[in-house]
Amino acid sequence: MLIRRFTPELHRQIPGQNVGMFGRAILRDEHHFPDSERSNQPTNDLPLLVEKPLGIVSLYIEAGGHMQEHSADHPILFIVISGRGKLRLGGPEGETEAISAGDAVLWPPHLDHMVWTEDEAIQGIAIEMLAEEAPGNTTPVR
Repeated sequence: MLIRRFTPELHRQIPGQNVGMFGRAILRDEHHFPDSERSNQPTNDLPLLVEKPLGIVSLYIEAGGHMQEHSADHPILFIVISGRGKLRLGGPEGETEAISAGDAVLWPPHLDHMVWTEDEAIQGIAIEMLAEEAPGNTTPVR
């Protein structure tokens, strides 16, 4: 049996201009997970590897932290499992919404997105749909 734990204390700092943002890969498409990353981690720290074009990452943003605004070339489903914060889609002039535990939003490909927190941390699961045939629905689910 393979178990991968992803509680906040096991997360690693995410590089870049992210503030107070940590993450841990839970499941990764073995074709999108470089050998160099595999060799630098103990076996127990490795994500579960599958042959499907899919990635699942646990994200944790401390109170007062934020995700660097960016886009991806594939859709990402972000599911909030605890805490609350704010989400913006579409860059500085985009739409901003409050999000909290139980909310899910689809980040469409090639659209800037970011999450930030104020007085409470937020933890979520990001499901990366790496396949070209992934759904292209651009309506946030609330």
